[in-house]
Amino acid sequence: MSERDEETGSGAPKSSASVGTIHTMPHDDDSVAQVLAPVLHRVDESPAGPQALIVTADGDTALAFARAAVAAETRLLPATSEGRALRLLRAGAIPSIAGPASALVGLIRQSALKLDGIRIVVLAWADEILAAEQGEALESLMAEVPKDAARVLVTAQLSPLVEELAERYFRRAHRLAPSPSPEGLSPVVMSYVSVTDASRRGALRRVLDELDPPSAAIIVRSERGTTEALGTLRELGYPNNDPNIAVMSAGADPDVSLIILYEMPASPEDLRSLVGAGTPRVVAFARPRDLVRLGTLAGLAPD
Repeated sequence: MSERDEETGSGAPKSSASVGTIHTMPHDDDSVAQVLAPVLHRVDESPAGPQALIVTADGDTALAFARAAVAAETRLLPATSEGRALRLLRAGAIPSIAGPASALVGLIRQSALKLDGIRIVVLAWADEILAAEQGEALESLMAEVPKDAARVLVTAQLSPLVEELAERYFRRAHRLAPSPSPEGLSPVVMSYVSVTDASRRGALRRVLDELDPPSAAIIVRSERGTTEALGTLRELGYPNNDPNIAVMSAGADPDVSLIILYEMPASPEDLRSLVGAGTPRVVAFARPRDLVRLGTLAGLAPD
């Protein structure tokens, strides 16, 4: 990881903000867990109200943070429904909350969510929040966040619009991003299947049915991905420890005929270490929001 400090300007910031951190990382379950871990160190089980605020583009991402919190044996309220979140907040003792800016603002307006005790606010993933047209609600929300709260912005792509957002809410930020890719990396030719988090298991079954590879490596990055892929293989009748069909997170056998990127690798270098020197067929599972990143990883637009 490379790290650098950046001043966003010598004049007054556009709005009051504390020093923060900007992460550039893919949006997947592994990254959600990485983002959540340091957040949980800042909260306790105090009944005084939420201490961590995670702003997401939609309810699905909020739910992903809630799953990660359950795995860490702590409590986080996903505001997937304003009415349900309203009732649970009023019941008290919610240390962390995640949800779209519009839902969080709605809870503030109903006096159910108070931000006085917020110690850390996370924008995850900022590029998706902007794409979901949550900018106006985000502005209202950030105006209520205490000035001394730690601030974290997570994005898959550091676009000009995300840069502008960071300049507005982060007076001075540490930036954490993968090191620049070495020049001269060979492109990785691949095809892709458009999926959602809920449809990946079905997509894996269809790919194995239609291609019927003599050998395959199914690449995962998270515990959830591993569980899903192994469960699907068992349902399809593959024996345990089948030597020809493996679920793995490290480099595949160079003689494997098919590599399925069940979850996308973190960097172009990781992708090439998985593919190796052979010429296997590569099929990536990608959500629509991942397609630009998939092309970047491969060094070309996916076919």
